[in-house]
Amino acid sequence: PMDSLFDYGTYRHHPSDNKRWRRKVVEKQPQSPKAPAPQPPPILKVFNRPILFDIVSRGSTADLDGLLSFLLTHKKRLTDEEFREPSTGKTCLPKALLNLSNGR
Repeated sequence: PMDSLFDYGTYRHHPSDNKRWRRKVVEKQPQSPKAPAPQPPPILKVFNRPILFDIVSRGSTADLDGLLSFLLTHKKRLTDEEFREPSTGKTCLPKALLNLSNGR
């Protein structure tokens, strides 16, 4: 064998000695068992130009529910180029005003 000053007779190495000890993570206790479950985020309807023009032409105000939250969330306006008719450059707002009934 090799010439070494290391005394193999006194070296006691066991494979399990190489394990790294991990700290036990203390799990957080629930604040209270009666706490209500958090509300899931609301599902936003998607509005684009064809959908908006279709809704406005039908005069269906119920289908416009969620339009404001969609616009605010995506930081858009109805006057944006995305919502304009490509051939005329007009938005669906004039058509919506014509279809108003009873102030809705």
